[in-house]
Amino acid sequence: MLRLVLFVLLSVSGSALAAPVLLWYNGDYDYLNALANERNTANPPAAVYDNFNVPDPGWLITRIFSNNVTMQITSPITTADWEIRSGVTEGDGGTLIASGTGAPASWTPTGRSLAHFIEYQLAVDGLSVSLPPGQYWLMVRPVGSGVGRSFLSKTSGANGVNALLDGNHFLTRLDEGHYFSRFFSDTGADFSMGVYGYVLPEPTTMGLAAAGLLSLLFRRRR
Repeated sequence: MLRLVLFVLLSVSGSALAAPVLLWYNGDYDYLNALANERNTANPPAAVYDNFNVPDPGWLITRIFSNNVTMQITSPITTADWEIRSGVTEGDGGTLIASGTGAPASWTPTGRSLAHFIEYQLAVDGLSVSLPPGQYWLMVRPVGSGVGRSFLSKTSGANGVNALLDGNHFLTRLDEGHYFSRFFSDTGADFSMGVYGYVLPEPTTMGLAAAGLLSLLFRRRR
């Protein structure tokens, strides 16, 4: 009976029966600009946040990533800092929804480069962050070994999925006096980041599943 109950629940959510899908990707590097996004490199810490929208009925996030162009980083990056926030405005970090410091991360070349800059995708897997409908800001930065530089790739939306190109990014870099500041204040900018996961079940679907389970349990007990 327990196996049957689990099967019905997983069929509703789909989370154990299908691979996570790309829910948001702001697009590929446009080779036009990039913004410092790093910790424990040759420069002081910096973090870039960019926004995305979660539609009804919500998302379950399992993987987050950012694409960073790097210089003189020869050792693979193995850890990352990340945050998901809501309600961010100029000078105000809003509400921290979920985060990780020095989290295990993968570091994979994207195949894109510009002069002596090579782009890598920094990804954190194994998450389970449930987000109701709304607007959120994501930050994923590499933690280095004390050398090199990392810059979050700017995008114009090429190959994006549900891209949000509104220039509503923020930079925190305290050594330069930036605390959730719009660095590209005149023209705006959007950055190459994304999330994988699942669309949450509709409330009506959950209700039907619960009713079905109760019916099965009642029949079993009879």
